[in-house]
Amino acid sequence: MRHIYIEDNTNEIQPLPFSGTSIYGETLGINSQCMTKDGKPWLPISGEFQYSRFSKTDWDKELRKIRACGVEIISSYVFWIHHEEEKDVYKFDDNCDIRKFAELCTRFGLKLILRMGPWITGECRNGGFPDWVLDLPDVHGKIHGDSPEFMKRVRLYFEEFYKQIKNEFWVDGGSIIGIQLDNEYSIHRAHNLENGVSYMKNLKQTLVNIGYKVPFYFYTAWNGALFHEQDALPVFGAYCDAPWSPLLVELDPLSRFLFADERNSDIYTTNTSETQAWLRSEYAKLIPTPYLTAELGGGMQPSLHRRILCEPDDTEALSVCMLGRGANMLGYYIFHGGTHPTGNLSFTNSVARKGVMSNTYPTKSYDFGAPIGEDNMLRHSYHALKKRHLMINELGEFLAMSVPTFPDDNATVNTDTESLRYCVRYDKTSGAGFLFINNHVRKRNMPMHIEEFTIHVAGKEIVIPPIRVMNHEMKIIPFNLPLGDARLISTNAQFLTKIGNRYFFYADDEPIYNMEGTAKITTLNSAEALYAWKFNNMLYISEDILYSRSNQLCIESKNPFGQYAYYNASGIRYLETYNVNGVENEYSVNFIEQQGDVKIYRLDLHKLNVSYVADILMTLKFIGDKIEVYDSKKLIGDYFTNGQDYSITLKRFNFPRELTVRVYKSAPRNTRYFDVPVAYGCELCQVQIENIYRVR
Repeated sequence: MRHIYIEDNTNEIQPLPFSGTSIYGETLGINSQCMTKDGKPWLPISGEFQYSRFSKTDWDKELRKIRACGVEIISSYVFWIHHEEEKDVYKFDDNCDIRKFAELCTRFGLKLILRMGPWITGECRNGGFPDWVLDLPDVHGKIHGDSPEFMKRVRLYFEEFYKQIKNEFWVDGGSIIGIQLDNEYSIHRAHNLENGVSYMKNLKQTLVNIGYKVPFYFYTAWNGALFHEQDALPVFGAYCDAPWSPLLVELDPLSRFLFADERNSDIYTTNTSETQAWLRSEYAKLIPTPYLTAELGGGMQPSLHRRILCEPDDTEALSVCMLGRGANMLGYYIFHGGTHPTGNLSFTNSVARKGVMSNTYPTKSYDFGAPIGEDNMLRHSYHALKKRHLMINELGEFLAMSVPTFPDDNATVNTDTESLRYCVRYDKTSGAGFLFINNHVRKRNMPMHIEEFTIHVAGKEIVIPPIRVMNHEMKIIPFNLPLGDARLISTNAQFLTKIGNRYFFYADDEPIYNMEGTAKITTLNSAEALYAWKFNNMLYISEDILYSRSNQLCIESKNPFGQYAYYNASGIRYLETYNVNGVENEYSVNFIEQQGDVKIYRLDLHKLNVSYVADILMTLKFIGDKIEVYDSKKLIGDYFTNGQDYSITLKRFNFPRELTVRVYKSAPRNTRYFDVPVAYGCELCQVQIENIYRVR
């Protein structure tokens, strides 16, 4: 039996100077505990979807798919090089049409945070700076600050951008609620401490003077961020691995899979002791801010030398751990993979160059192993996060007001794979609490745990029924939770969502519900919960792609016929079937020639039948260091070998009738690190074509 003692360790809630009211009367704000919406506690979920790295023709559907995962806020880097690659030549059409993107967010009820930079990083060329910016006085690669010529060009760029979005701010009825200032700006990117601090203040003032109107300003708080006054809100991140590391070996498990408060170490991480002391002194003067995240790793992008392949449960574990630590905004980077655009002067991916960027990434692919891939398909992480988001969408007010307690016997060492990793969040106002358990550590096996807990709080003892946690499993168990007029004192089941006045939980063991009063409860198993969707007060169970259009359920599937289940407030399970015209596709793969270490193939796609399909997914299985796909002589896709197949959808390229594929021979093994074993050679092994049908 484990005993958890919850003390009243909450501080007085203090208002922070960030708020706004839209023309429709909606209010947003924030205090030292949490963000607020219409005066109520709000725990928002944000997902990064970079508009300029994705086809404009697909924005509509992809935003709907993101929304279907319970995401409420879209965040997006604004890449200067995408909008002004050539000096004084601005691009706001095609995939750079930020006005259209913001309008779509508004239409779908999504809010938008623009991560304006001007320095971005984001695996982009020059960290997002156009090449000509590197020639400005006082700009030395990624080092920049408050210098007249640089700030003059930043202002001109921000002014042009403002012209595109001036009618899209949330206060005026649009979607834009927040702006992030620069990115990862620390003493290492500033000319000096004084100049770096003045730069961040000037950056915000420039935006305000131009006319940008948002309730929230943010800055990334890790690596000793140079922001010392309460002019913006710090946001944090967590990744499962480090493809930027120069090491060619497996890394120790990261501490992000623990339940621990690491905010201070994030803020004060700097090699300069003088800067550390200054930061501690300045931050001590500020009103405490909630734990907001902007970069929970939705996956990881393989780099040239480190071929990271995220495990299916990595992202969910990061999300559960950060939520357990007390995070009151979950922000994922990346949530939807994309593609680096090709500029008029150069490619726009990051390439290792001294003083500017330290890593090389694929020329085109920015798939990132994200919940929604570059190919528009849904990964396991999408579904795993969705069941967590459904819970947060329903119980967010309780979670936002709860604070964490870390028991003494909770694991505290990143390499400890035996001890239980757990904590509790408790809301003293409602009395509701949540027990968090994580039994997943990347690339490690964990023992099964069967645990009993007694929670001591407010003079009471709450006994939790035995909890079984398998290897790679995470659990969030509510206790003392209001369910309408009733109260769930304890359970061994996890909360999913609410339909009408019925509550849906899930468990694989026999569920136990210790209640005060009565409530309508339906228990699903974990497989059903994984593929659960909520639309229009109905709960659907389907492994297909579901989203809503004009309040109508849409389903896309690789199969022309199948079925899905759904529940309404009665708790009765219903089944529906679908059946549409299926089509067969003919295509051929021909080896053309070998040029040194490159083998070239031609794909004949002339006989593809595109009449009855929503899209066509092409998957390439290959052996080699990397693969490239060309439409005529134009590079449209590529990928570094990391143990997974490479796939792209063909609709965005207008269903090309012929493609050329180049496979590059494997590099010497001592120049690459692979997460999983890969074959060595140079071969296109298989091409698979799958139709994507709109079945409802």
